[in-house]
Amino acid sequence: MPLQALRNRVKEIDLSPACGEVVRINPTLITGRHLRVGIGDTVRIVSSLHQHSTLGMVSEVKEGEFNITPFSFTEGFSVGDKIYLNESGMQIPMSRELLGRVVDPFMQPIDSKG
Repeated sequence: MPLQALRNRVKEIDLSPACGEVVRINPTLITGRHLRVGIGDTVRIVSSLHQHSTLGMVSEVKEGEFNITPFSFTEGFSVGDKIYLNESGMQIPMSRELLGRVVDPFMQPIDSKG
């Protein structure tokens, strides 16, 4: 197979890894690498030590790295934790039980109605 034909075939293949990794973290920003993302993509950051996760939105993409604005606190996360692209995006379930309720951005009730 000629080299140019091989290059063309490789261009058609998604070479993005299944997950990325955290390389820097502070209270309001997480920096990751090794994942093909775009501005506005929703990602899930998974702590390997504390077995919890949070969602975040990609807010900046640089060559080789990207920044995530987390939707919750960053306590418990560390360098090396995994980042996964949330391909379904943000999905907010709705039901009659939520009518008239006060909820947070993740549709969790925060009023005193239980």
